[in-house]
Amino acid sequence: DSSGFNRDSDGYEVTAGARIEIGNKLFGDVFGGYRRQDYEDTTLAPIDGATYGGALTWNATGLTTVKASVTRNVVETTQVGASGYFSTKFKGSVDHELLRNLILGGYGSFTINDYEGNGRDDEDIETGVYARYLMQRNLHLSAGYDYQQRESNFVGGDFKKNVFMLRLSAQF
Repeated sequence: DSSGFNRDSDGYEVTAGARIEIGNKLFGDVFGGYRRQDYEDTTLAPIDGATYGGALTWNATGLTTVKASVTRNVVETTQVGASGYFSTKFKGSVDHELLRNLILGGYGSFTINDYEGNGRDDEDIETGVYARYLMQRNLHLSAGYDYQQRESNFVGGDFKKNVFMLRLSAQF
């Protein structure tokens, strides 16, 4: 990387999961496992730990879907002095089909990133709302607003960001 660390690595991840159906409106996924990554550069400590997660989808009505999830993963980084970090994310979202071709939605998430090797800890908050207009089967227009905030014990790691988007998407 640009700081002189050789981040070539070898690793593995072993996970298992299941999908569950609770009634005809509630569905869930759950998984758990273990990941380890070893680096060529001996100054970078191996990073290993549990990975797990779960998600619930509730079809509240024929037009409204509510989702909630939690995941924990081991993630690699180029942050100086850190080999990687443990990321735990809590997320929720709601989608509502206002019209056959107009979907409104909103979401929020909270993420904790615990870096291994340099003591950095971040907490990220993200929220947003959007509208998606389905122009045709494979073409849609969307508009949205996202707010992101990070609080970090790392100097210069804090930020707040407001993003307004207008997007035209095509699928083939």
